[in-house]
Amino acid sequence: ASSCRRLLWIWIALFGVAGTPVRATEAERLLQGASEERPREASDAAVADLEPSPDVHGGIDYRRRAAKACVQRALERALEGTGRGAS
Repeated sequence: ASSCRRLLWIWIALFGVAGTPVRATEAERLLQGASEERPREASDAAVADLEPSPDVHGGIDYRRRAAKACVQRALERALEGTGRGAS
């Protein structure tokens, strides 16, 4: 029965990568209604159009890599919490 479950609602917001919080709407679209886990694809989509602002704490590439890693980890943890992700 668990193989039939779908992700009905998902929102992804990124903080600290721009002047204001940014929604990762393409990643959300990819996951909405999905019956299979796609944390890597979604994390790629989350940062595809991201244009981070560099500052003294990190450059553009660093912020993009950090955002991608955070999205992927958050999705993996969320899926583990539902009993759907890898352990």
